[in-house]
Amino acid sequence: MAITGQRPNVLTMALPHTPEAAGTARHAVRDVLEKRGWPDELVENAMLVVSELVTNAVVHGLPPVELRMRVVSGFAAGRVTDRSPELPVPAEAEADGEGDGEGGLGLAIVAAVAAAWGAHLLPERGGKAVWFEFRGPPDPAPAPRPSPGLRLWGVPGPGGGPFRGTSTPLRSAARSGGRPEPS
Repeated sequence: MAITGQRPNVLTMALPHTPEAAGTARHAVRDVLEKRGWPDELVENAMLVVSELVTNAVVHGLPPVELRMRVVSGFAAGRVTDRSPELPVPAEAEADGEGDGEGGLGLAIVAAVAAAWGAHLLPERGGKAVWFEFRGPPDPAPAPRPSPGLRLWGVPGPGGGPFRGTSTPLRSAARSGGRPEPS
């Protein structure tokens, strides 16, 4: 397993084509989402979805298997890719709510837990991608921006900034050798 790229909001992992891949992916997803302050329930749901998709890629797909996930304010999206050209088909549950005893309900779990999911072929490289999305909490409010009245060099503009009513409009600094000039 190699994490080929990880920033606070992006995860890219090449995973081994072994049963341990699902656990490795779960831990990485948990780390990314917890660092972003996602609540435990959403973290657990995302870990479950990733685990199911990675397991499917290992059991039914062809190597290499890769996980990519991006988290932005209030949203996480990712995909698991492998080289098999066979798209996943969700198994039908029997009337008693149980499957056929041979597995296959993982995609039903994905459909129930993820905000959205799907699959598509990757003709440019071969194989397929199974993608997922989650809605999460928005990021904390950004730091306040400076007053709209502040201008270049920190000189307040007309009617704005900390010295309202005392500022002078400025002409282009480029025409005055880089220094602000009263108009």
